[in-house]
Amino acid sequence: ERTLGLSGRESLEGGMWFVFPKADHYAFWMKDMKFPIDIIWVGDDFTIVDIKENVLPSSFPETFRPKAKALFVLEVPAGFSKTHQIHIGGKVSLEDK
Repeated sequence: ERTLGLSGRESLEGGMWFVFPKADHYAFWMKDMKFPIDIIWVGDDFTIVDIKENVLPSSFPETFRPKAKALFVLEVPAGFSKTHQIHIGGKVSLEDK
């Protein structure tokens, strides 16, 4: 499921949160994607360590890796990071809804 991610989906409402077993430089790609996304890498202390905005489906087979190790990755619709003023060094908080 982690490898498949958003491949083949028509759209994304909200986001997709990936949790890895340990912090590392996890790469993402746009294989079989149908829409652009922002990729947000988050460290084990919930600090945003890198962001790649507006990653296009046509970028495949290019892969995108963070500058620093991440334990979590959040994929959101393209433009989300800019609209919500998300930046490297910011903190992520999880809320139960």
